[in-house]
Amino acid sequence: MIVRETILIRENVNQAKSVLRKNNIPETDRRYVELKEMLEKRNKLGYIGVFTKWMAAGSPIQELKELFELIQTTNVKKIPPIDTFQTAEQMYDTIRSLETTTKADNLISRIPSRARAVLDTPELRNFINALDEKNLEYVKSYFLGYSGGFVNSQYKNPEDFFPSLEAYVENLNSDWNLTKVLPQVQKFDDVKIIYKSPELLVFTISDYETSKELCSKEFCIATSKHYFDTYVHTFSNQFLIYDFTKKPSDVRSIIGATLEPNNKGEEINIKEMMFRNNHDYYYPNHPQPTGYGHGKKHEPAIHIKKYMEELLKEIEPNV
Repeated sequence: MIVRETILIRENVNQAKSVLRKNNIPETDRRYVELKEMLEKRNKLGYIGVFTKWMAAGSPIQELKELFELIQTTNVKKIPPIDTFQTAEQMYDTIRSLETTTKADNLISRIPSRARAVLDTPELRNFINALDEKNLEYVKSYFLGYSGGFVNSQYKNPEDFFPSLEAYVENLNSDWNLTKVLPQVQKFDDVKIIYKSPELLVFTISDYETSKELCSKEFCIATSKHYFDTYVHTFSNQFLIYDFTKKPSDVRSIIGATLEPNNKGEEINIKEMMFRNNHDYYYPNHPQPTGYGHGKKHEPAIHIKKYMEELLKEIEPNV
C-alpha cells in the first residue's frame, strides 16, 4: 500500500512537471511553488498533477486553495476521484452538492425506520438542506427527542409531520420556544415543571394570578377567579401543556387539563381537558371553531383525550 502510494505521488509529480513544460511555466513559478508547499504540508502530493493542470488552464491559486481546504474538511466520505473532474469549480460544486445530500441523509437517519419510509420526502429534504447550522442542531434534537412510537402515532404521513417541523423551526426564531418561555413560566412560585424539552413544556399551576398570565385567554379559568376556584382546588391539579412544534396560533399549541382523584376505581378523573380554543375536538381538515364548545362539529375529528394520549404516551417526567 505504501509502495503504491509512493508510486502514485511520483506519477503525479511527474505529471505536474510535464504540464509545466508544455505550458512554458518554470518550476520556480510562485503559483506552483505555493501549490506544492501547501500539498506537501498536508502530505497530499497526490493532488499535484491535476491541480497543476487546472492552474495552467487558468484556475487562480486562491480557487485551488479553497478547493483543497474543502477536500480536507468535508464530511463527505465518498468523493469521486479527482481525475474525473474537468475543472476545479466542477469538483468544488460536486462536493458541496454531496454535502447537502449527506446533511439530509444524516438527519433523516435519526427518524425511526418505520416512520422514515413515510416521512422521507423531497419536501423534507429541501427543508433540511436550507437549514443553517444553529437550527440544524435543534432539528437533530427534534428527531432524537421523540421515539418511534410518537412519530408513528402522531405523524402517519408527511402532511401531518412536515407542518409541525416547519412550525418548530419557525418558533425557534420567535418568542414561542422553550428558551424564551421557560423563564416567564418559572417566575411564578406556584408553577411545578413536570417535563421540559425543546418540543414540549408540561407544568401545573395552582394560583389564579398565574392562570391569567399563562393560560389561553379562551379558558374561563384565565378570566374568572370564580371558575378558577371551581376547577382548581386542594384535590385537583391544573396542567398546562405548551407544544413548541405548533405555531402560537394553532389551537394545539396550548392544552389545559384539570385532573382530580375519584372513587370509581380509576386513578384520576378528567374534570376538563381543552385545546387552546376551549374546544375538546380538533378538526384536521376544517377551520377550528372559536368560543367554548363541547361535542363534535365535523368529521374527521380528534378528541382531546385521544390526542393527549398520543402526544404524551412516550413522555416521562424529567424535572
